[in-house]
Amino acid sequence: EVEIKDVVYSEFVGLLKVIQPGFYALDNRCDLEEFNFHDILDLAGRFKIEEARVQCILYLRHSPYIQPYDDYKLHIAKNYNLPLNLKPIETRNSFTAPTEFSNFVLIVEGKKLHANKEYLAAHSPIFATMFFGEFAGKRKEEVEIKDVVYEEFIDLLNVIHPGFTAITAASVTHILKLAHKYQMKEALAQSERFLIRTSKFEKEEKLIMADMYHLEVLSERTLNNIFCVFEMSDITRDNFSDQMAKKITERTWKLIDEYRDNHNNEDVCD
Repeated sequence: EVEIKDVVYSEFVGLLKVIQPGFYALDNRCDLEEFNFHDILDLAGRFKIEEARVQCILYLRHSPYIQPYDDYKLHIAKNYNLPLNLKPIETRNSFTAPTEFSNFVLIVEGKKLHANKEYLAAHSPIFATMFFGEFAGKRKEEVEIKDVVYEEFIDLLNVIHPGFTAITAASVTHILKLAHKYQMKEALAQSERFLIRTSKFEKEEKLIMADMYHLEVLSERTLNNIFCVFEMSDITRDNFSDQMAKKITERTWKLIDEYRDNHNNEDVCD
């Protein structure tokens, strides 16, 4: 045990929430009363936790709860010297060499990757079982990860490790695939947020990914951003599960009803 002095219990719990997998504020359901930026940033500065600062910056930039309060956002940014135009790190970690925090080796396509098994276990129940389950090899120092592409797995590791490694249009599909395979909620959430914001994919492509990986917010946002019946008719229902096909049909009928309620003679898509 270690005693942390001169820290308020509830504030320290808030800091731990920010740096743990599945950061609760970035799922856009947190409001300002639950999340005190001053406390988090004060503690992040004291303990030199850059990841907490990054999470606060991202939340300030993207949360719908913050957007209406630009003065508040600028006040926080100025007081804590936060770059709201934060850019992703340009060099990614290769995980090919051991560090002071790595304690385990993953072998992917015959190549070694050095990682921290406790950190991976915190992000993934699959890895938790693999490393610490009843049948895990307690003294095993290496594990082979099969049916995974080496470079794609490195992308996944970069997404879940501290820092701001942005998901891109080139990486999001394999990040989703691997995050789903290893049940990594944080990587799935980051991928969903990227897909909601990006214009690199057609709406049908977004709906296919939302359907495949159960991304409810993405499916809702994408469907609600379709305003034309003709655009809905271009979507192939056979590409989707029965549940998603039903949502598409419901949205189509809603658009038709809205058009019928419109008493002018404009085109459906006007």
